[in-house]
Amino acid sequence: MLFLDFVSGQFAWITVWPRLLPIFDYPFSFSSSPKDAHIEFLIRNTGDFTSTLGTLKIGTSVVS
Repeated sequence: MLFLDFVSGQFAWITVWPRLLPIFDYPFSFSSSPKDAHIEFLIRNTGDFTSTLGTLKIGTSVVS
């Protein structure tokens, strides 16, 4: 089970490895509940960084 302690309004810095872009990471607000066994972010594809996120496969492992 995932344990990540956050409250409404908090955000996480997301980085894509390897760092292919000059901008390394961006903050995104959590859209899931802290009670969920997973985390979710709602991210609009509007540029280089967010379009890179769109290439990730569902279920890709992440670390914090």
